[in-house]
Formats: sequence, C-alpha cells, structure tokens
Amino acid sequence: GAAAPMEQDLGLDQAELEALGLDGAAVWLGNFSRQLRALRGALAGEAAVELLLRLVRNVINSPGEQKFRRIRADNPRIRSSLLSAGDTGEALMRMLGFEATDDNGARVFVLRDASYDTARLRLGTELLENELRAMSVGSAT
Repeated sequence: GAAAPMEQDLGLDQAELEALGLDGAAVWLGNFSRQLRALRGALAGEAAVELLLRLVRNVINSPGEQKFRRIRADNPRIRSSLLSAGDTGEALMRMLGFEATDDNGARVFVLRDASYDTARLRLGTELLENELRAMSVGSAT
C-alpha cells in the first residue's frame, strides 16, 4: 500500500533528528502510527479511532475543562470501542498522555497537567484524522 503522508522519508537520519531535538518526536510518531495501523483489522477499530479523536479534540478545545481529562474505563462507549481493541487502544491513550489509574476501585484514564502536551495532542489529532479517512476509503471499496 501507499505510505501514509506522515511516514515519508524526510531525508533526516536519527542523528540529525537528535541534533534538532526531534528524535523523541520521530520515535513517538512512528510508534503512534504503528499502533493506529494495528487498529485497522480490529472489529471496533474505526469506532475506537473516532472516539479517540473526540476525546483529544475535547481536551484541545477546552483545555481547562477537567471532565475531558478524566475518562472512566467502565464507560460503556469507552469499553465497547476503545478497550475492546485490546492493548492497542490503551497504548494510544498512554501515548496521548492519558495515564491509567485506580480511583476508588474504578479504573480511569487521567490526563495530568504534567503530561498535557498541546503539540502531542494536535499531532495525534492529525494522525487520527488521517487514519479515519484511510479507514473510510478502505471500507467504501
């Protein structure tokens, strides 16, 4: 298949990326893209991508709104789409900055101030949007 736009060879090797301070971003980008591709075959893959996109957009659009930074794992929509995708859904949540934690016996994903990273969330949004487009093109054929 065709390479995703974000995976094009930028002509920079790891040493050059490190010199620019972008080595971490490049590694993150590769890992996030790989996890997204793993969702393609999942039963609820498209629903998981849509839900992740909504969660991230909520945080970006209302950064001060605490309710968007705390997601209950037992929420039916989270459980049926995101968590039914197995470890991949959780890995993507972690990569976006959400941390799985226990709150009075209930499992929650929390985006703490320390891990709130606008650039990472915006990049994640772009990758999720691209993946969603690729999925809908793939399912339309």
